[in-house]
Amino acid sequence: MKIKLTSIYVNDQEKALRFYTDIAGFVKKADFTQGPFRWLTVASAEEPDGVELQLAPNDNPAAKAYQHAMFEQGQPAKMLYADDVQREYDRMKAAGAEFKMPPTKVTGSTIAQVNDGCGNLIQIASRSTAGSNGLERSPGRHCPTAAVDPGCGHGGQWSVCFFVLPSTGSHPQERVANQAGRASAKECQAVQLGRRTEHGRIVAVAIAITVAIAITVAVAACRRNWRSAQDESKAHKTENRESTCSPIFHSGCSSHSLVTSPSHASAHLAARWKRFVQPRQLHFR
Repeated sequence: MKIKLTSIYVNDQEKALRFYTDIAGFVKKADFTQGPFRWLTVASAEEPDGVELQLAPNDNPAAKAYQHAMFEQGQPAKMLYADDVQREYDRMKAAGAEFKMPPTKVTGSTIAQVNDGCGNLIQIASRSTAGSNGLERSPGRHCPTAAVDPGCGHGGQWSVCFFVLPSTGSHPQERVANQAGRASAKECQAVQLGRRTEHGRIVAVAIAITVAIAITVAVAACRRNWRSAQDESKAHKTENRESTCSPIFHSGCSSHSLVTSPSHASAHLAARWKRFVQPRQLHFR
């Protein structure tokens, strides 16, 4: 089973044909009509018998809505590949192409975006022979997992990835791949697994640190609350003790005039009576 055809919606087939042949450099492959319908395809000049690109009319409302939404979001409708993006940029720019993004280096590739003038953004990417980690591969040899997982980041044909953990070459399988000068399927998968494991460890350490900080803060808060409760308890006891202090024939409350019970108050009053009143009684005969 092979892929022989892919389609792109255009709002003007004749205008699209001029862009993809005169500017992009493709060749017309098929062109015939049946009533109002026109079947129009182009193919690469380097591989005329390869995959064909159908320039399909967007007369379907759903197709028109999809095309408009993708264009407004800045999403490329198709991705084309070139050996030298900068060279294709200079050539197409001289032919009148409108680029939305000049050649820009990203992980494992160089990309540029051009407006085809028919309602689509087309991304042009290079087939780099060196991956983002210095792993080289021979022409036509790709990282097998890159097509389904951009996280591999080994410069596979479909790998245009912006979120890849930095590589230090410390992983054993990565060192082996660097020494061999190419990335095989097992090596690519081993490096990918090692990165994910490393990422998982980093996340686990971050979670452990967060939990430890939360526990420390909670313990400190409990200690503060306990000390505050102790201080309040001491203050309450002091207030209760001072509230039982009754000055008897005295303007203040001193240590010798503390009354702690009714019996103590009676004895204290009797002593005061004998001391201050009885000596001052007058005796008449």
